[in-house]
Amino acid sequence: MPGSLDVADLERLCPPGRDLFEWAEEHLRALTDKPYPTLVPVRLAGGHCHWLFEGHCAVHLNAPYSCAFFDMHMSEAEVQRRSAATIRARQQDAAAYGLYHRLWLHLCHKGLIAAPGDRAALAKEMRQLSESPARLYTPRLSC
Repeated sequence: MPGSLDVADLERLCPPGRDLFEWAEEHLRALTDKPYPTLVPVRLAGGHCHWLFEGHCAVHLNAPYSCAFFDMHMSEAEVQRRSAATIRARQQDAAAYGLYHRLWLHLCHKGLIAAPGDRAALAKEMRQLSESPARLYTPRLSC
């Protein structure tokens, strides 16, 4: 599941000379299930980030905050501690009608909205994978 962007991520991820709003339409989506603006990378079918190619992140050196500083092994307390700073930054940006907030509004108005991620399902799948490494190599079949 792709991580959300922090206010400071926009400048690092958008290539120099590109219009940020045009670039965002191609690479980002707005989440609308939180009480503060949240931007996430586009997710492809299957739920993985569109910057993930053959198991490697195309923007790894400039990874969004939540990709760079969170993982499934953290305690809930650590997740909350790390989330607090970026949530505060997004709230302050929204109060000031900052760039992150304006970009979020732009994507919302264009209908470029991401479905919320299912963290509980992701955590369950990660537990199952860690308990049964052979499952990594077993294709999933559906009827």
